[in-house]
Amino acid sequence: MNFWDIVLTSIKEADVIHDELFRKELVDEETRIGMGGTSMGGITTFGCLSSYDWIDAASVMMGSPAITRLAKGQISHAERDGRELPVSQKEREQLFAALDQIDLSQNPRRLHQRPLFMWHGEQDTMVPFELTKEFHEEIQENYENHPELLKWMPDEHAGHSVSRSGMLAAVNWLAEHLHAR
Repeated sequence: MNFWDIVLTSIKEADVIHDELFRKELVDEETRIGMGGTSMGGITTFGCLSSYDWIDAASVMMGSPAITRLAKGQISHAERDGRELPVSQKEREQLFAALDQIDLSQNPRRLHQRPLFMWHGEQDTMVPFELTKEFHEEIQENYENHPELLKWMPDEHAGHSVSRSGMLAAVNWLAEHLHAR
């Protein structure tokens, strides 16, 4: 359960960092801001995309936009394995309600056609590949007028470890889309 507390806190802290950058005049309204992350950082990036319009482009590796489904799956898996979680039903419901608020898969229009790169290993056993693949398929229609703003890079051989080519593609995506005007 601490995992999800960290994700929720990180999403809030991203906005604090953004505000602080403006306060210290390190960025201004003309500055294009990108965000990227791997695994938990990818999940956090999807949550930030759902929460903040100030992100101009994003790269996500092994993250899931379907965070409520992911959390429910993790809890269910742990309980099937016989682990007893020290979390009441009320605490679970509160967690799921908080995650629903930032679950990008439940409201993909929050992307507003911002440039988005997604890399995911098909053999990933930590963050299910299928959740990200489904999301990619679902949002394609939102990008049909600008397909160049959406990049999907599945890796059939990778598990929960980003390949060098995947990492370089993610970095290049951000560089390309943050310098574009």
